[in-house]
Amino acid sequence: MTEVRRRSFEYPAGDTVAPEAEVANAEAASTQPPASGSGMSRRRFITVAGGAVIVIAAGAAYYYYSLGAGAGPGSSSTSTSKQLTGQALSALGPSFMISDAQNTQLSQDVSIALNANVTDLDSIRSIMISGGGQNTYDLVDYDSSGWLALKASSPPVTKNFAPGNIPRWTAGPIYNLFTSPETVIGTAVPPPLGPTGAYIATSLIYPQIWAASAGVSHPEDDYGQKGSLLFTTPIDWNYDSVLYNPKHVASLTHDNTTGISASSWGAMYDRANVGKSTILDVPTTATNHVAIYLVGNKMMNPPQVGPNDLSSAEMDTVVNFLIDQKKAGQFRVSWSDFGTLVNLYIQEEVWLGDAWQPVEYYVRHGGGPCYYLEPAEGYRCWLDGTAPTAGTSKESLVYQYINWELGPSNSSYKAKWLGYHTAIWQSQEIQSGMGPEFWDWVYNGKSTYQAEDATKDALFDPIAYTWATTSGTPSSSGNFKDCGSIDRRTARVGVWGRYPHNADYYFQAWGRFRTA
Repeated sequence: MTEVRRRSFEYPAGDTVAPEAEVANAEAASTQPPASGSGMSRRRFITVAGGAVIVIAAGAAYYYYSLGAGAGPGSSSTSTSKQLTGQALSALGPSFMISDAQNTQLSQDVSIALNANVTDLDSIRSIMISGGGQNTYDLVDYDSSGWLALKASSPPVTKNFAPGNIPRWTAGPIYNLFTSPETVIGTAVPPPLGPTGAYIATSLIYPQIWAASAGVSHPEDDYGQKGSLLFTTPIDWNYDSVLYNPKHVASLTHDNTTGISASSWGAMYDRANVGKSTILDVPTTATNHVAIYLVGNKMMNPPQVGPNDLSSAEMDTVVNFLIDQKKAGQFRVSWSDFGTLVNLYIQEEVWLGDAWQPVEYYVRHGGGPCYYLEPAEGYRCWLDGTAPTAGTSKESLVYQYINWELGPSNSSYKAKWLGYHTAIWQSQEIQSGMGPEFWDWVYNGKSTYQAEDATKDALFDPIAYTWATTSGTPSSSGNFKDCGSIDRRTARVGVWGRYPHNADYYFQAWGRFRTA
């Protein structure tokens, strides 16, 4: 692999490699808090200025990222920092759904001034269920790690709504992952794990999208009003996997002619990478891929319900496996902060881990080589959605906001900066908004029109690349988006995260891993 000079990368004074990340192997790393008097808050941002990637604040439970001059994702605790015009709307959500750049575009497109509390996923759940969020905010943006916990709340904290309130959802076409998930999800996942579509459809996709029948005892599992009343509108989703540095992980190979690195989640536990692996410190998410890895490799029986909804005994099996890995020194750190993880990859302090795809984009943007892996056991998926709160008096404005979220400006932004997808990607509006080259690269597994240096394939930066706005011919030497077309990825989904019924035990058992 050709050595590439990285953009300069700076830590704040007093920080070490992984500011405020939990150290999984104390002998492999040490971390220090920000220096006293440094004036840094607990929020971490990355900015790109003058070609440099610079960390300018300290870590948070989840990463709130910012790219200067409104060029890319950005958020603040009460977004936005810029003066917005339009009708006021109050929102609660995570940084990957709400940012300053998006809010500025929202104001310009539909004259909505979004005042958002951008916070971590656990806090969103707490605020909505027990913190009065249903009366404080007009809408909530959230993901599948917690939506069904909100659906189970009594009295309801959100409002169900008719599909006709969202014109773009009604017009479609809606990707068949949402209309007939049982027929397209996980069809290429081998037994005993797959096919996974039927279970994922009934355990997550349908319950998160569609409202429950009135009066059912477990609304989080019900979707009796399917087709007539929405619980949330799906906004974007992705296929989580292992992100690895090909410079150091020689056991994994990447096919430049397809964009595929075929392997296993087990790469994270390969002793050749001891002390250089990392794992997400969110039990309701991280355990999903560990469960399918163990089942797929005959180290665990198939779960009684599903890998996203483990029993206490099954959770113990997963956690005990991870404790063994931790004691062997496999993990450099466990991570819950996006910015910290980008740091670790660019500085080559970690070589591989269960990263979100935006980490890949930002590591490459900072000059670090990396690829996203296609795991034999299947991808670990999640789904974002939006709904009006129970107490809002601005329902029509909320629906306008949701409709905008599905539109071309937001969908193009998410695809370029984060690698995320929209449910109506097949619409002519989205195709036109993204342009033919970018749309085909993201969704259809086609190469870029421009030839790319094969020795720098792991550095291809979709943020910096100039995408054609008119039709052209994919180059035989062009870059392919990692993991291929969206249909290929959908057919290889092994598990889809949800808020499990046994969540209390998840957190209890995970505590053993943290303290091991």
